[in-house]
Amino acid sequence: MPQQLCRIALSLAIVCSTGAFAYAGQARLGEVRIIGNNRLDTAAIIAASGLHVGAPLTKQELDAAPQTLLATGFFSSVNYRYSTKPVNGVLQYSITFEIVEEQHLIPVTIDILGFAAEALWPDIKRSSPLIDTSMPDNDAGQTYYKRALETVLREHGQPQEVISKREIDLKTRQMQVIFRPANAPKVMHVAVEGNRAFDSATLERAIHGIVVGQDYSDRDFRQIVQLNITPMYEERGYLKVAYPRITGSGTSGEITVTVAIDEGGVWRLGAVDVTGDNLPLVQMKRAATFPQGKIANWHEIVAGIAQMEQVLRSDGYLRVQSNPARSFHEDTGVVDLNIAVATGPQYLFSTIEVHGLTAKQEQEAYSIWDLHRGSPFDEPYSDEYVRRLYKMLNGRAKSIHRDMQVNQAARTVDVVFNVTQQ
Repeated sequence: MPQQLCRIALSLAIVCSTGAFAYAGQARLGEVRIIGNNRLDTAAIIAASGLHVGAPLTKQELDAAPQTLLATGFFSSVNYRYSTKPVNGVLQYSITFEIVEEQHLIPVTIDILGFAAEALWPDIKRSSPLIDTSMPDNDAGQTYYKRALETVLREHGQPQEVISKREIDLKTRQMQVIFRPANAPKVMHVAVEGNRAFDSATLERAIHGIVVGQDYSDRDFRQIVQLNITPMYEERGYLKVAYPRITGSGTSGEITVTVAIDEGGVWRLGAVDVTGDNLPLVQMKRAATFPQGKIANWHEIVAGIAQMEQVLRSDGYLRVQSNPARSFHEDTGVVDLNIAVATGPQYLFSTIEVHGLTAKQEQEAYSIWDLHRGSPFDEPYSDEYVRRLYKMLNGRAKSIHRDMQVNQAARTVDVVFNVTQQ
């Protein structure tokens, strides 16, 4: 049985014998095997190669298949070998691809005006079986996804060019790739509906200056609404405000965006529980002010959480993080809070430097610093020390900048104060 071995990588050309194609016009593909795939489906890989079992096979099609797979971005290398045998007077090929899957994946978001992403994904996956909601983090992968999305948009009667952009997802804090129109319409006007707690003009002003004149993106617009309008509602206790519809209407180049608002009801704050390991709960609760029994003003609640965190920051826990979880009781209109606190590591004070002073001023500056080497680094105290320096310099300081130099390995802090005098 004649056998040929061909290898291809991103930087290598295909080199193999063409003798097996002496049966020109009579060769057919009898079998395709895939070796090395773990995450990707075998049938999807074969489909992406462009080869079809039982179909006639030319030398050009055989040579193109590995390049076609590499062009998807899903593989860091593709090697192949084949064997042949005559079957009923027709040369039949058995091909084996040895692949290495691309390991670094990145989430994908589709942001196309007039289309819900969840409605587009099934069609995209049907057209390109390798595709999923996470893609290879490389240029080839972005090109492959771009072409697949443009094909589906044409099938939906909306032919348009799309572009890709890497952005940080504000919720997950992870990098993602966004696909959106290359020629998005511009926002010319903003309108709101369903609002009662605020008049329309107040809400429209909150986002008008940010969005008007900018390219429209459903995803970006929704984030702007959530960042600028949601806090206004939450400050009045509307903790379940939602935006069920954000729609654009108008010409292809200029649109009015209408935000439908579901305000929900006003909530009162009930119980506040604080959980975490080795927390000074008495001091933390004493330091915090929460509007219990009153309207659940989220601005005040966040301020209370910050007050609790200051207790820990004063004891060297500079990386403290708090995660407030809301429990809504629909029957009473009360929301309870469980605040999970993770202190992180404790940092100790190491050294202090003060620059920009005369020798006499420097001596006095060091004398009013109260922290001792090896004690927990008190971050709020370092803020207070800046105020002490301003008072000590009696109007001669133009600015004072604090620089905390944190040694993560040693868990220590060197603090430097740079003074600019008048």
